Amino acid sequence: MKEIPLTQGKVALIDDEDFELIYPYSWVACKTDKKWYARARVPNSLNTGKTGKLISMHRFLMKAGKGEEVDHKDGNGLNNTRDNIRKSTSSQNKWNSKDRGSNSGFKGVYFDKPRKRYQAYITKFRKRTLLGIYLNAKDAALAYDRAAVREFGQFSKLNLPNQFTSWINNQSKWEYPTSFTAWGVEESEAFKRTIKNDWFTYGKEVESFENEIAEFHNRKYAVMVNSGSSANLLAVFTLLNLENRPIKKGDKVAVPAIAWATSYSPLIQAGLDLIVQDVGTSWIPDSLTSRINECNILLTCPILGVPCNYSSYKNQLGEKPIYWIDDACESLGATYKNNPVGSYGLMSTLSLFMSHQISAIEGGVVLTDDFECYRLCKILRSHGWTRDVDEPETFEDEYNFTYFGYNIRPLELHAAIAREQLKKLQDFVDRRCENLLHFNSLIQNLPIKMQRMQDKPSPFGIAFTCETKEDRARLVTALRSNGIDCRLPTGGSFTKHPYGARWRDQKTPNADRIHDAGLFLGLAPFPIPHLIEKAVKVIKDTL
Repeated sequence: MKEIPLTQGKVALIDDEDFELIYPYSWVACKTDKKWYARARVPNSLNTGKTGKLISMHRFLMKAGKGEEVDHKDGNGLNNTRDNIRKSTSSQNKWNSKDRGSNSGFKGVYFDKPRKRYQAYITKFRKRTLLGIYLNAKDAALAYDRAAVREFGQFSKLNLPNQFTSWINNQSKWEYPTSFTAWGVEESEAFKRTIKNDWFTYGKEVESFENEIAEFHNRKYAVMVNSGSSANLLAVFTLLNLENRPIKKGDKVAVPAIAWATSYSPLIQAGLDLIVQDVGTSWIPDSLTSRINECNILLTCPILGVPCNYSSYKNQLGEKPIYWIDDACESLGATYKNNPVGSYGLMSTLSLFMSHQISAIEGGVVLTDDFECYRLCKILRSHGWTRDVDEPETFEDEYNFTYFGYNIRPLELHAAIAREQLKKLQDFVDRRCENLLHFNSLIQNLPIKMQRMQDKPSPFGIAFTCETKEDRARLVTALRSNGIDCRLPTGGSFTKHPYGARWRDQKTPNADRIHDAGLFLGLAPFPIPHLIEKAVKVIKDTL
């Protein structure tokens, strides 16, 4: 780093490699809107040798064109090091500026003198939203910071950056946990709305969410349940109760070698036999098993937000009479060839668990275009009675049980929160992808191999393999000793677990290697560059 002397006793900071660009010109200190900037008259290519136009150093270094702005991350107009300057829109530049209208000393926080309370607001594209009313200014400032990170991402100007990091840390015993959630005022209002409605088991909020999630996935029907695991159970046992050609005990089902425990358990509970297929570099099978003609059911699983190669699957299936369930519980928000993951298969399942792409605390969904499957799902979800699908004609019909069902109904609270989270899903996906790109930009030449992304993923973790099992063991110790949690990617390899022992004759070396050497780090739906950089440093120092 070099210091460039200016007038007014000021100095500008630049990177060493930019010195040759800067030193030929006479730079002066200029004050605009209470901020100091470095400016000089620099000849342009069409006016070489003449006086030239007055230009700011940060714009000169970034080669900013007409209509482009340059933002200083730390708010210091004289810090023109490359890490501190970035091109931005006018709105983004304002997001990362001080709030001159605040009377509290904090951005987005205003003291209401008559009520003696602090009000926190956030303004985006001229729309001002009340975040809450607080007894002290710091609580209001932290509320603004949380909202700013969610709405403005890397361009957010934080009031209390150190306390904000502490707030993240307090959500877990880890400084860098494996799971993150992002709730705002909308989720709090949804909670209050549910309390006000005075109805807590499934009702209008659930019905509204079912309509919204079905529309999001271009599906005709959606049935919400209490978890993604229950959604898988419901899908499998719906196939057992079809009127024509129901599945039966002993039928074969093709499954991937990597999925979650409750992707497999309902299949075993239904008496099915598994044909286990190894995975590729995306940690998903690249194509269907060569034994697909032996199967009556196909279970696919786009894990950790990475879509399957659905075109290949559909081509291989052709007109084969195989029931297809797509367990998309880990991939809400991902798309394949512009179609949402969750829109494939006879039925697909989703999870709304707190650590996944959206956080409704708990919850799951079965999606389908088949009316019989939809009807059976609604019946089996609630004890096996028919009153959720048929209007009772007699007194006895109010409790008419036609199937052996379950009670896996969802709660209104979870549905109300899920409705608000669904509106934010694309922003969450974008922020997580930005964090993943930042991680990828820092790991060149490191001895780790990333899970291959394909099409448009919706990752909620950073997944990779080390070179050996021993390397992973050393890295786990190092990460956790530095406050960074990590875990086995998804459920690991099916046949490496005790419950998969019966199928170990079906070899899955790729999945086994991921089980032995794979690792998963958290990926937040808001910027966490400092955490990612710390994790990468530990990886570099350890491996």
